[in-house]
Amino acid sequence: MKAKILLSVMMSTVLLLAPCAFAQRAGQDHDALARFQNALKRDGFDVTPGAAETFNPAADYCAEKPGVTSALYNNRAPYLHLLVPKLAQAQEAQQLVESFQLRPDEAIVLIGPTPPSVKYFGYYAFLSTRFLYTKEFPDGKRTELLANLGDTVNNATVKTLGSTPFDRTVALIFTPDKGTDARIREALLRAGYPEAIINTVVFPASMLNLGHTATAD
Repeated sequence: MKAKILLSVMMSTVLLLAPCAFAQRAGQDHDALARFQNALKRDGFDVTPGAAETFNPAADYCAEKPGVTSALYNNRAPYLHLLVPKLAQAQEAQQLVESFQLRPDEAIVLIGPTPPSVKYFGYYAFLSTRFLYTKEFPDGKRTELLANLGDTVNNATVKTLGSTPFDRTVALIFTPDKGTDARIREALLRAGYPEAIINTVVFPASMLNLGHTATAD
């Protein structure tokens, strides 16, 4: 019985990210956010909080930050990256990680402002690691890739309200599944978010080994 309950809880998961500093923007008030979470829960989703933090690999490398082995290719532009719960359940939901696994019935939702006026901004997804089988490792070995995954949503393609893409409220859905995307879009609309600000960053399922197994991407 306990295992069945666990499975039902994990059937669908949404990570919700909404920077509090911008919670009073038009279309992004606390009430709308609460309505969105409630709409998701009524549709059978578990909703777990995430976070966003600044990302500066060059500075981290120069500061000899533990675990940082490279400055990567960095043009010194400002970056943010998302931290998501390792899993949706209890203790695991408290563990925020930057590299995560995802099932087709799961998604990450980011609601917040786009950057101020800049030459370029984009929302990127990367394939961090993959379990590969080679002659040297016939039983398989997790290998770091850090490969750009799919198309980006950027200042030329992002859907927002107004005549400029900068400093505008936007909702982004990161998911590999059309059905999951459709359900989350419907929840956003029921909560009062306009369709014109909803974007999807596709995790192409055909390119990924989805799931929470030891050998999934």
